[in-house]
Amino acid sequence: MVLVERSRERRRVTQQELGRTLGIDKSNVARLCARMELAGHVKQERSPIDRRARLISLTKAGVKVAESVEQSSHQRFRQIIEALGAEGRQGVLSALDQLNCAVSSILEPKAGNVRPPPGGEP
Repeated sequence: MVLVERSRERRRVTQQELGRTLGIDKSNVARLCARMELAGHVKQERSPIDRRARLISLTKAGVKVAESVEQSSHQRFRQIIEALGAEGRQGVLSALDQLNCAVSSILEPKAGNVRPPPGGEP
């Protein structure tokens, strides 16, 4: 979906940016991109600015698959939300808001709001 978003913005993403966005290391990103390229879903090119970097973009087939996945995902979430009912939806939305705040505080620590390392004091 990161590639779909970048495609809509009419820009390509580097393997490094993709890994950082997804939170996975560069060797896993390289293998993932290679598999997607073999499947015909992405195209990889050397960056003209930094020849070490690989630019990743969706092919027409990749866009089609991604849009299908996105549509199926939206449909599934609509079904889940409808099954929750009004009260259940409110609880889920509240929990998601708290989760988003927690994730943001970890990903973008502010001065005085630095997360301590696991199992100990900073």
